[in-house]
Amino acid sequence: MNVILVFFLKIFEIVFGALFRTKSKKRYYGSNRRPKNLSNVERVKFLERRRQHKGYKEKWLYYRCKEEDLLTFYYKLFPNRPTFKKGNENLDVNSPLQFTFGKYRGKTIDGIWEKDQQYIIWLSNQDWLSDYDEEYEYIMTLTDPDFFV
Repeated sequence: MNVILVFFLKIFEIVFGALFRTKSKKRYYGSNRRPKNLSNVERVKFLERRRQHKGYKEKWLYYRCKEEDLLTFYYKLFPNRPTFKKGNENLDVNSPLQFTFGKYRGKTIDGIWEKDQQYIIWLSNQDWLSDYDEEYEYIMTLTDPDFFV
């Protein structure tokens, strides 16, 4: 009799257990749904975790914070990250921006501009250069001053 009672209790626990269990805290990293009642700083942190989870570039976070009017909190949390403004005001003439690809990897773009302008001009005509956002914008301002106008 005791065995039968234990058996029915186990069945009852399996069938109805899901209804009475406490729900675990959900994480929303990869979802479009977002948790409610977050402070602005927590919202930016949430977006950064989502960016890392999805593998997006840092530019995504900047523009997302711009859309949601969170740029002041973005700058507080990430003071060393670049801004991605359109136009020449973001690009310093003596920028220490370095190549992250090619035969001049690790060298500054300004240094190569002084030594090998033909390479920079050749790069500006390559379609794949647009995959490298920062380098692309800087090289285009060097080769075509009216690029952002």
